[in-house]
Amino acid sequence: MTIAEFFEYRPGWYRKGPVAALMPVYYALLRSLVKTKPGWGRCLTRCRHCGIFFLAHRCNAGRHDLRCPFGCQKAHRRRDSTQRSLAYYRDEVGKMKKRIQNGRRAEEKPSAEKSATAEPSEEMVKHLQQVLGAIEGRRVSREEVLALRQRSLGRWRQVLDNAARSDERPP
Repeated sequence: MTIAEFFEYRPGWYRKGPVAALMPVYYALLRSLVKTKPGWGRCLTRCRHCGIFFLAHRCNAGRHDLRCPFGCQKAHRRRDSTQRSLAYYRDEVGKMKKRIQNGRRAEEKPSAEKSATAEPSEEMVKHLQQVLGAIEGRRVSREEVLALRQRSLGRWRQVLDNAARSDERPP
């Protein structure tokens, strides 16, 4: 979720700025998961737009046309939606409907502004549910994902060290 906060819709966005310091930890964690979980190597894929590696769902294993859950999916969907809307509202039926909508909008009273919260996007929460559920071998609820706390790097290093040592002394 921390990486997604720095998302920019441009190729290689994760290689520059403050997010570049988080990437070695993220990639080390991905490598350790792929090593410890057989078959997950097939689910590891690269974003079609920005190039970052991420774990895709099992049913999408081997696909190369996916976009990352850090923000490329949402930005691409938004861009395509805008293009569809522009095409629709430029024809006669769309122009008439837009006039009606604008007329209704003028009659409505403005509502109170929504407060800005630092809640992660729905796509990121779904992605984390999928990955955490696969790791733990159970369904993970949305509330469990939102309740996760940011761990310190020291804790992650310990997890990564344990994953590396599991190769030395297999069960």
